[in-house]
Amino acid sequence: MNDALKATLGSSLKSWIESAHDPASDFPIQNLPFGIFSDAVNPQPRAGVAIGDWIVDLAVLEDARLIDARGTLHSACLNDFIALGREQWRAVRITLSGLLVQGNATLRDDQALRRRALVPRCICPSRFPATRTSIRRRSTRPMSAPCSAIRRTLCCRTGLSCRPAITDARPR
Repeated sequence: MNDALKATLGSSLKSWIESAHDPASDFPIQNLPFGIFSDAVNPQPRAGVAIGDWIVDLAVLEDARLIDARGTLHSACLNDFIALGREQWRAVRITLSGLLVQGNATLRDDQALRRRALVPRCICPSRFPATRTSIRRRSTRPMSAPCSAIRRTLCCRTGLSCRPAITDARPR
């Protein structure tokens, strides 16, 4: 792991997104999980990253030329992004962490961009982040943990239980 990536995991790292500081949050700035989401404003599935109570729309950031994933972030699954390789994922994560860190005004102070790029996590339905193609059968099926393995969380402090759009799908 290179030094720039290690810096994104530092316990002293803080974001300008307040809900990312909540100790009960699964998504502080040190845990930026890639996933697929959609919302009522834009029902097209696309790549995003959870932070606090929000999803950062990576397709919006790529359109604004703040991150570069070679156009793969508008896709309904992460397969093309995954195919770019570990170095590209790391570069996107490092850049994104830099945009979200306390003190960086690029996204924080651009109201129009922030309005497009930040989507409340509680209004986004769950999506499968990738598909697995079977070589023998040539079928494509969702690749994810079983629903029972995906932890339910309280969403947007409303007290409603929902499945996060982007989650760590590790069995508990």
